[in-house]
Order: sequence, then structure tokens, then C-alpha cells
Amino acid sequence: MKRRKIFGSLVLALSLAASVAGCGSPPQQAEEASRDLIQEQQDRNDLALLAYVEAERATIPRLLDQYPGLYSEALVSGSRFESRGDRGIPAGSYSVVTFTYDYANAVDWTAAQAALDTQRSAIDELCETAVFPAMRSAGITGYLGVEYLYKDARDIGTLWDYSCWESSF
Repeated sequence: MKRRKIFGSLVLALSLAASVAGCGSPPQQAEEASRDLIQEQQDRNDLALLAYVEAERATIPRLLDQYPGLYSEALVSGSRFESRGDRGIPAGSYSVVTFTYDYANAVDWTAAQAALDTQRSAIDELCETAVFPAMRSAGITGYLGVEYLYKDARDIGTLWDYSCWESSF
């Protein structure tokens, strides 16, 4: 009896999956339906990423007040990054939040880079315990990434950058 119930459930599940996937319809329609579903998910993810970025942007005035004179500007942006699997992270589509901090004054690059390098493990922990969970809570699904960029007042490029990647979900 138990085997019959399991078989019946399996048949029902396969029937539902076939009707949803468009089995019985031409393969092109099934592919289009699949692409549409993927696009809908990406659109939902992009909207969730935008909402998360806007929430982070709202915290910038408090950050600038907390460190008066340290930064001339702090920016938050979001994007989708398509990894080919060649940057030490699995291939796939990543929702990425980028935090950019511009120092208000010129800094000693060597000293600043050394100081920021000592913060890598703290940044990894911040990503794992706060940023990634907040991104998930905002409704972002799939692979996640966070980039931190630091620049100085001379505007001659990026002084320091670091990225965290979450490729398991």
C-alpha cells in the first residue's frame, strides 16, 4: 500500500511538472517558457537588489557624521555580475553590492593599503554575518557578492579594493 501511495504521488508530481514545463508543447515553447521564468526571477532579484541598495544609501549620512572629515563621499551601488568561473568563484549570475569610500584628503597609499589589508578577515566576517543575511532578508536570491572600494582625494584610481563572494545558497 505504501509503495502505491508513493508511486501515485510520483505520477502526480511528474504530471504537474510536465504541465508546468510545457511538456507536450513544441520544444521551442518550452524553452521560451523556461527563459521567461528565468527572466522573471532575475527581474525580482534586480528589484530586491535595488531596494537593498536604497536602504544602504539611506545610512550614508549617519556614516559621514560618525567619521567627520574622513570621507568626502560614500556611495552604494548594485549590479549583476556574470562569472565565467575564472575568478576563484563558481560560474553564475551574482547580485553584487559595491560600497565606495572616497577619503576627504590625500592619504599615504602604502600605509593605507597595509592598514586596510589587516581588515580582510573582519570584512569577511561582516559579509558572512551581516551583509549577506541582510541581502537575503531583502529578498535577493542566488549568488551574492560585496565589493569594497577605497579612493583618495587625488582621484587617481582605486587605492584599495576587496570582494566577498557567497556562492552557496
